Amino acid sequence: MSPADRGERPLRVLQVVTTLSLGGAQATVVHSSIDHEPIDGRAVEVVIAAGPDDLGEGSWADHIDELGISRVTVPSLHRAIRPLADLRAVRQLVRLVDDLDPDVVHSHSSKAGGVTRVAVAVVRARRRRRRRRPSFRSRRRIRMVHTVHGWATAREEGLHSAVVRAVERRLAPLADHLVVVTDEDRRQGLAWGIGTPDQYRLVRSGLDLSLGVDARRERAESRRLFGVDDDAVVVGAVARHAMMKRLDVLLDAYACSPGRPQDRLVLIGDGPLRAELEARVDRLGIADRVVFVGHREDAAVLVGGFDLFALTSDTEGLPRSVIEAMSAGVPVMSTLVGGLAEVVEDGITGRTIPTGDPEAIAAVLTELRGDPGQRARLADAAMRHVATFDESAMRADLAAVWSGRAALRAVPEPAPAPRAPAEVPTDAPDTPLRRRADDAVPSDRTADPSEVPTPR
Repeated sequence: MSPADRGERPLRVLQVVTTLSLGGAQATVVHSSIDHEPIDGRAVEVVIAAGPDDLGEGSWADHIDELGISRVTVPSLHRAIRPLADLRAVRQLVRLVDDLDPDVVHSHSSKAGGVTRVAVAVVRARRRRRRRRPSFRSRRRIRMVHTVHGWATAREEGLHSAVVRAVERRLAPLADHLVVVTDEDRRQGLAWGIGTPDQYRLVRSGLDLSLGVDARRERAESRRLFGVDDDAVVVGAVARHAMMKRLDVLLDAYACSPGRPQDRLVLIGDGPLRAELEARVDRLGIADRVVFVGHREDAAVLVGGFDLFALTSDTEGLPRSVIEAMSAGVPVMSTLVGGLAEVVEDGITGRTIPTGDPEAIAAVLTELRGDPGQRARLADAAMRHVATFDESAMRADLAAVWSGRAALRAVPEPAPAPRAPAEVPTDAPDTPLRRRADDAVPSDRTADPSEVPTPR
């Protein structure tokens, strides 16, 4: 007899993310919340909880509603550290978890990960105490999962980073599993003493790879949207306009890179530094060569209008935008931060560039703008490599984590962060990128200070 025949309810998963702004972590939350096969014979029911969209950076909210996914706003959950608001967020999440009674709570990003793990720990502790009462009705144990979308302090030192890492070390035992999107994040976390090897599970962000086909088909329309000529070389970036993305470095490098009048730099995205970046463009005297597109939910298709994708971030996990560009057949130049070494092999599937060095970046940029043959070779190899980054594989890996069936496989001892590979000649043979092995992979009620709306 199947679980449905026995009257068992669906496997209920509460996914919590700090905001629904248009970022990679949020995209992963949305795409991992749909089209799940039954897990152990039980249908999967997902609710997404997030703080209010008050950042003016676009939102996934409407798309989530269109997909029919239940959505809840946690009023006091914000990206900034606000001790009183953070305490309210914990209490709001405690009530939400107690009311929904999920089988799994899965948090994403640093802030949501912190308050959610504390909230689940509170629920678990209260339920343990209530089990001693004769009138207590047993409720299932909640499985707590947290995904690290890149360590926020990976390239920082000093007091702030030390405090953040100390907090992460204290929070780690509150999760059953720590999911990472790259091997590098796992090694770095263990090197900092965050969690134990058997807690970590590797689940790569999966994409709808059919969007790559759409991007190639819609190339001409995308370029018309950008307002560029057919023969222009378009360098593009898809990124939140925030400090860690270092779009200021990209602008400086583009200003140093000689090119033809019709060539363009196209920036898709928005964020708190938009006005500052526009002012920088004016100061650099390249306003006529830079196009700010703003937020676009179809960014994965628009990248097909690029001739070269550039990522100049100081810190990342494994950005979806790079995988989307590769899937669209667009060559990539990227800093070698986070897990990017797992997809960008210099001279094979892309070109690597240093962080924070506009002149060195300009040299690679100029070379690639003037060498369509090299761009084509890089794009072809990259497109074949990212064919493995499929949404169905991501959902299968998540199903193993959510069900508790993920194999408890030992994690290798942490190794030093990889250094940028030596320069590879542009005529190097098209060899497959070296692959790393993938892994198959504390609760009760509190006072109610704030109302959390019922999921719709």
